[in-house]
Amino acid sequence: AVQADMSKEEGCGIILKDLIQNKIASYDDVESVRLQIFPPSCQGKVIAAVEALDDDGLAAKLNPRDATETISIVQVYKHKGKSSDTSTDALVMSGVSKSIIDYSVQRESPKNGQEAISRAYYKIKEAVSRYESERADFSMESYRDCIAIDCGSAPGGWTKYLAQDAKMKIVHSVDPGDLDPAIELDNTVNHMRMKIQDAIPQLKSQIQRDEDKIK
Repeated sequence: AVQADMSKEEGCGIILKDLIQNKIASYDDVESVRLQIFPPSCQGKVIAAVEALDDDGLAAKLNPRDATETISIVQVYKHKGKSSDTSTDALVMSGVSKSIIDYSVQRESPKNGQEAISRAYYKIKEAVSRYESERADFSMESYRDCIAIDCGSAPGGWTKYLAQDAKMKIVHSVDPGDLDPAIELDNTVNHMRMKIQDAIPQLKSQIQRDEDKIK
């Protein structure tokens, strides 16, 4: 980690120098990359800094649709502030990892009803896949037939993953908004059209009933 201000050109330079020297230098065959930046308000500054590098800096193309690697740059907060704030005394962590999920399929025409509903579906799928690949003692298979809660679920990307990929027994999908019709009709999904604070009392009793059914 380095101490830098991601909202400034100088800060982005410090971050990229650390990334290139300490992370990418030991990584073989980085051909194309996509960036994951937090906070999102700094994305433009970081991308501009990457694009300004010469070939000796980052010998890889920015290609979010067909990337071989993912570069993550995240500010770790050390102050009491909103999540969109930046700080000159913040620690910034960066890293590079193989892209596990093929994001190019997001732009293809849906086939056999397997459309992803939202990009959130790909995000959780990639997160779980990467965690499984790096932790031999973890497998989503062990959570099969469990009960899951998806808060702020509309239009249903995470709910789809939990119900159809992770094979949860029941998914309580909490959001006042509409779910994609394909997910709304899934008999493993309980769509609760309300905010999570209103859903908690109902969830307490509902989950108990769910557990009794599973037993």
